[in-house]
Amino acid sequence: MREDNCCLPDQGELSMHHVVHALNRPGCRVTQCGLTLDDTLEESAWREIGVAFGQFASSQQWWIGDWWAFGQHRYGARSALIDAEDWQGPALQTCMNAAAVSRRIETSRRREVLSFAHHEAVAALAPSDADSLLDWAAAGLAEA
Repeated sequence: MREDNCCLPDQGELSMHHVVHALNRPGCRVTQCGLTLDDTLEESAWREIGVAFGQFASSQQWWIGDWWAFGQHRYGARSALIDAEDWQGPALQTCMNAAAVSRRIETSRRREVLSFAHHEAVAALAPSDADSLLDWAAAGLAEA
């Protein structure tokens, strides 16, 4: 954890706990339909909340993809689940697209500094070619 009391890890494991913890503070109220921030919220806390959103958004596609790939492998075709009238999760196409990337790029090959979209762009390539491009993109971010 960083010295500025940021609740998100600098790298490694990100969990819902980290996101919830970043939002669980005086001056911040999260609902299903919005975010209300009080005038007493300090700038550093406001920034931390933004970082939490960014990390969550970047991780969300991986979570959906890994979840869907697991379900397909373990339980077979899953489209009936999503076609159910009471389904409130992600759309079938979202699941299928994310799982395709997750299956092609195993967790050990994923670059935390790059977005899901970076990985998605190279997922159809041979693993060595994809890895070379991911390394190149990650190095470019480190230099920036």
